[in-house]
Amino acid sequence: MPHPEDLFDAQTDAIGLFREWASDPNTLIVDTETTRLEGGVWEFAAVRLRHPSPVLAYICQPETEWGEKARPMHVARLAEIRAAPRADVFRAVTCEVLNTSRSLSYGGDSDHAVLERTFPGEELPAFGCILTAYAPIYGEWSEKHQDWTFASLTAALEREQVDVSTLPAEHTAYGDALRAALLVQAVAQQLTPFEEEARDNEEARLSSRPPVWDES
Repeated sequence: MPHPEDLFDAQTDAIGLFREWASDPNTLIVDTETTRLEGGVWEFAAVRLRHPSPVLAYICQPETEWGEKARPMHVARLAEIRAAPRADVFRAVTCEVLNTSRSLSYGGDSDHAVLERTFPGEELPAFGCILTAYAPIYGEWSEKHQDWTFASLTAALEREQVDVSTLPAEHTAYGDALRAALLVQAVAQQLTPFEEEARDNEEARLSSRPPVWDES
């Protein structure tokens, strides 16, 4: 486990990054649903981080075969997917949105890679990865890998006590993009460990002062 000061430094840096993301009005949160880990996109959503609302959301027919785990997970939506336009219909608008914004996703490189597989020939800007940025805040260390343990989006939301009761379902691109946006907002509003220490010291200083009596 890292030394406490190293942990504080890592968490301070992470919260600073979340604050930077949250302060940029051009930041988007992107999420995809795919046919398999190395497959193609069948659902895409991008929401504005500062005031989470959809910028672009669609369902499309994937260009790749379904994986064994993905198909049963989304079986209730297969008829909707089969009736949707082919993915390439959305190529131009997707690339325009991503090329003119700062994009983050919970999966980072994995979401970026699946979009480039779905739209071959496009070179999309890199995505910021919420998963890796959040890891030191989650604070679980892997002795085996000598690195921070990654938290699922669900676990991260539970730790930060983010209310998701009114959001669309999990494992939908729009629902998970909204969840990731609320997570970034929640972390950006936290105090860093050093800010917490300064606050606690100031509260202790004030509480130790002798009372001032009003003798008027």
